Amino acid sequence: MKTKRILIIGYGNPLRGDDGAGWAAAERLQSCKTKNSLEILICPQLFPEQAEPVSQADLAIFLDASCDAAPGSWKCQKSFAGETPALPGGGMYAAAFTHSVSPGELLGLARELYGHCPEAYLYTMGGESFETANRLTPAVQSAIEGVVGDVEKRITA
Repeated sequence: MKTKRILIIGYGNPLRGDDGAGWAAAERLQSCKTKNSLEILICPQLFPEQAEPVSQADLAIFLDASCDAAPGSWKCQKSFAGETPALPGGGMYAAAFTHSVSPGELLGLARELYGHCPEAYLYTMGGESFETANRLTPAVQSAIEGVVGDVEKRITA
């Protein structure tokens, strides 16, 4: 049986309160035991340069905070390449001209530049406070527990 290559990217700003939820969830997953190959990246945001490691994965999992969801809630949605429209003239994604990209843009870059786009999921956790602080609210800490448990099931299956 082939070993799956799994890439987890937790992102956000841990100095902006609950914006660090993805970061914190990724740190918790570093001790996860799996028979698969697991790489975890922790960063302040997604960058176009991450398209290469994404293209090498069989499964990519993105972890992020959300200011649009109810505090303490979380959801998982399948993520697809090219969820962002291409620029006029075709071929190039908006991400090529910025320092930050969405999971869909990153998957699209992986497919376009390296010829492979993995199965991918985006986990988002609803934050309560995004003010300057280096701690998470209790609501987000609770959401992280749910996300970490669900991701562990997904990557150990």
